[in-house]
Amino acid sequence: YNGTETATDDYGTTSDWVRGREVFTTSEWNSIQASGNELSFKVKVESNEGIWVRELTAVDIISKISSLETTPYGKVYSGASVNNYVKFNCTDPSDSTTCEDWRILGVYTDAVNGDKLKIVRQTPIASQNYNNSTDDGNVWGGSRLEQYLNQDTDGGYYYSLNTDAKAMIADGSWDVGACTNNIAAAAAYTCATTTNTYSSVTYTTPLANKKVGLIATYEYLYAAENDGTCWTTAGNSFSTTCAAKDWLFSTLTSSGSSHAWTLSPTSNYTTDVLDVIRYGGYVGHNGVNYTYGASPVVYLKSGVTITGGNGQSGNNAYTLSYNES
Repeated sequence: YNGTETATDDYGTTSDWVRGREVFTTSEWNSIQASGNELSFKVKVESNEGIWVRELTAVDIISKISSLETTPYGKVYSGASVNNYVKFNCTDPSDSTTCEDWRILGVYTDAVNGDKLKIVRQTPIASQNYNNSTDDGNVWGGSRLEQYLNQDTDGGYYYSLNTDAKAMIADGSWDVGACTNNIAAAAAYTCATTTNTYSSVTYTTPLANKKVGLIATYEYLYAAENDGTCWTTAGNSFSTTCAAKDWLFSTLTSSGSSHAWTLSPTSNYTTDVLDVIRYGGYVGHNGVNYTYGASPVVYLKSGVTITGGNGQSGNNAYTLSYNES
């Protein structure tokens, strides 16, 4: 529409910062976030053609946050302290205290199926091995951990999720090319998104149509503050200085495990996978048979909406809803 209509929030109150448009300007958005107030997620528009209501999707909301950084795969949260908390997998969807805490990685570009939010569980699952034996190799698709996360029968992680959470999860495309740990964010993205062969093992990427995965190494590196240094620092040199500027570091290592798995195979050895080292914050690699923390990651369907919150931790985390219709 032409921007001259009147918009009101979900409580029926006309508000200066939404009048005449569907989304917010950068300055308005920053002011609202800084105030700690909840945002309005629905607009009613009156025009010459009548009245219609459009509920803003989670992608609409998050993509307008000016502090997000642009990467080759979308807009992401980066830095040490970011307001990206979201309530997910709730025992009772009407009661946010029954939900798990997850965090939004960012808005991931999908020109075919629509941009999507990608979220990671705040508390890792402890004591998970990537594969039972080094003889099983380091390809993500078909690994013990990939199968466990996506298993929809008793004993599987996906099976354990609540019905409302499952309804929000989209089939994901996962970047599983093999990489070394001595490259920085941009190069890590390139190798993860490129099918490659090392030691006669082919790492075909992407792995499509899977509900649950882990972070790729490049997502950890890009979650650090874009300060002119950390994004160009190789993973194996990613010191405590850069880890301290990376909100994902504390999330991935919060289980207390000495290491945190990524889904990224290393191209150095067919027995090893890249991981985040708790003591030092750098990217290392270890054998698939080791047991470390694993933080589930999912894509949300493009129609998922934010119903409240402002992204801060605790009771102020974003709350979600999804209507199949």
